[in-house]
Amino acid sequence: MKYVVVGATGLVGQAMVACLLRAGIPSNAISCIASLRSAGKTLSILDTEFIVQALEKWTFGENQIALFSAGGDISKQWVPVATQAGAIVIDNSSIFRLDKDVPLLVPEINPECLEAGIKRRLIANPNCSTIQLVVALKPLLEKFGLTSVNVSTYQAISGAGSQAVNTFKTGLVNQGVSFLNCLPSIDLLQDNGYSKEEMKVVYETQKILGLPTLEVNVTAVRVPILNGHSEAVSVTCATPVSLEECIECLQTGAGLQVYTGGNIFTVGQLGDNNPLVHISRIRKSLFNDHTVHFWVVADNLLKGAAYNSVQIAKHLTNQLVASN
Repeated sequence: MKYVVVGATGLVGQAMVACLLRAGIPSNAISCIASLRSAGKTLSILDTEFIVQALEKWTFGENQIALFSAGGDISKQWVPVATQAGAIVIDNSSIFRLDKDVPLLVPEINPECLEAGIKRRLIANPNCSTIQLVVALKPLLEKFGLTSVNVSTYQAISGAGSQAVNTFKTGLVNQGVSFLNCLPSIDLLQDNGYSKEEMKVVYETQKILGLPTLEVNVTAVRVPILNGHSEAVSVTCATPVSLEECIECLQTGAGLQVYTGGNIFTVGQLGDNNPLVHISRIRKSLFNDHTVHFWVVADNLLKGAAYNSVQIAKHLTNQLVASN
């Protein structure tokens, strides 16, 4: 199997290559693809060098898993080219996420959708904020059922791409404290007053959990942090839940690390290569027996994008090998 990373020069693309290497994929099975202007450049990732090849000159085909992270316009144009040539695509853009026949996959949540992705030759990788949210919600859904979810996201600059990161770093140097700000609007505002980012979390959460009428209320905020997304989450369950039951339930969740008592986890503790979703500040509502609150942290470039994509690629590889 060959692994083709489209958008390999970007933040998520480079993280995808690193995740593939960490997963034990040989470097000669990985191709780094980008635009014509990047062709011929050398990428050095985990002490391994790759020569960037041009998307416009690349030949997609069978026995290729193509991981796209080059933006919606590139995906819209080139994903159909790749799938028609026989490749299976894992797309990190929002272009195909809500298509009914395209699975929106988080391996810890809905791995049963993998077969549909193989048939369609296309799997969508969810929004970074959605991924860490649904990983936290899944065990609560299975144990207590869900009535509503309220979430405020605090999203790092790296979620906006490498240009935003460079602008942020330059701004810190040139403008100092005045550049530090919290912006309560990520992406374009929609006619309903919510931002495009907020509506992504609403619709994607409903689709991944298989709950099209679940009440999901979102406020998305860009914060002056380079990497790592945080979320303040309030969940109202269908049945009463005690604090002890909530903690025990979350501790059973795949991909979760749970902190109790006075132990708090922040983005400053993520470090490098941390693919887990971290939950702390777990507490019950003061006003009803159905609602719990907690704090969720994850690396938006890893579990929120690259690592989730590579998890999907590994599951794909295993299933394809088993079926042959």
